[in-house]
Amino acid sequence: MSFDQRLGLNEWALNKQQEVIHCPYQPGELKISKGACPKRFQFSWNIRRERKGIGESSDRRGFSLCRKCPIGMEWVREKTIARYAGAGKQGIP
Repeated sequence: MSFDQRLGLNEWALNKQQEVIHCPYQPGELKISKGACPKRFQFSWNIRRERKGIGESSDRRGFSLCRKCPIGMEWVREKTIARYAGAGKQGIP
């Protein structure tokens, strides 16, 4: 990667810094975007409903912590309310 590419990447990271949070529930100080957090929360509930096969539990272990996360739950709630509020304004039932 050239210097110019790294400089552009650093500038992008500084611009996106407000969209990244440190998850207090995941080990290792996971940095995650505000958009990915509610997606992880929803995915954690979806995989719980699926039937687990051999070898699936190890790669999905971190999602069990997301299932109980109040931050993810609140953001999902906010996104849902905003989606329905926007739909109502457009005259869509």
